[in-house]
Amino acid sequence: MNGPTLFKLIRSGDLEQSDSVIAKASKGGDALVQYLNYMLLYAASVKWDKNIDSHPIVIINSVKNILSDNIEKPSITLLTFCFNILSKLPLRDNDEYYIKKVEKEGVGLAVFIGEFEDSIQSGDWGKTEILAAKFFLASDKSRAIIDSLAELGFQNINSNGLFIFHLLRAFNFMQKKSQIWTYACCLMNIIKLKKLPNPHKRRDCIPESSINNIPYNYDIKTWVILAAMLRVWNNDYVRQDGYRREISHWLYLLKTNIDKSEVKGISNYSGLNIFHNNFIKIAEEIISKNKMPDNIIALDGLRYLSKIKNKNIINVLDYHLKKLR
Repeated sequence: MNGPTLFKLIRSGDLEQSDSVIAKASKGGDALVQYLNYMLLYAASVKWDKNIDSHPIVIINSVKNILSDNIEKPSITLLTFCFNILSKLPLRDNDEYYIKKVEKEGVGLAVFIGEFEDSIQSGDWGKTEILAAKFFLASDKSRAIIDSLAELGFQNINSNGLFIFHLLRAFNFMQKKSQIWTYACCLMNIIKLKKLPNPHKRRDCIPESSINNIPYNYDIKTWVILAAMLRVWNNDYVRQDGYRREISHWLYLLKTNIDKSEVKGISNYSGLNIFHNNFIKIAEEIISKNKMPDNIIALDGLRYLSKIKNKNIINVLDYHLKKLR
């Protein structure tokens, strides 16, 4: 099934008609890859002004990550969950407006990246959207616009960090040039929801060193963001220096807040080996109990942390997995 046809099915919410598509994706291979790609693209196209951390792209990419534990026999429950999450959600309908406007009027003088970034920093979104279209067209429709927006968005990691991580991973899944503008518009629409602080100076903090400084029973959102920032930190992005600068500042503030906090981790380490959880099965349990989709997002974060062999992480998994289930 092609993208437009699947998009129509999702918009209609016709689960019965989608059964054959989901069944085909559950066989794995190219059908699974195409299904997940269209789910992610649809999620990136959704009109969204609610909780940023619950954006459909965060949920769908979390499911994609969990599904990767068994791509030979993908879970029908998780594949159906993706369809249901997106079902009947409205899509943005103005992504092409500024592209067509700039193409009609001409890109004009050279677009300086600094001017584009300054317009975002100042919150001048009318100017930003025109400059974004010019920047995108002038760069031969490259992904540079996504990288630039991501670096700016990371200036507010508490609000944007988890979303940006999942958007970058979602785009990297297929990296189709035809989808770049959709992902860029998705990112712009999220960043504009909250005014950005100014860029921060780099601090002498790295994610790996923070693992033992956070009480295992600290709030789950912090652990999930930390898991995302670990993955960003250890990746190889074009704007990696800027990403790490902002992550180091977030870690510095986190340490400061923890030092003031009354939450203290008391070891509950039992010696049990809990690094071999079946995260697909846990996700299916969460879905069957109709728990909040945020639990799936948290589960994906814990799944990544389970790869880190660390005594405090054992406590984190033991404590938070019990609460999720």
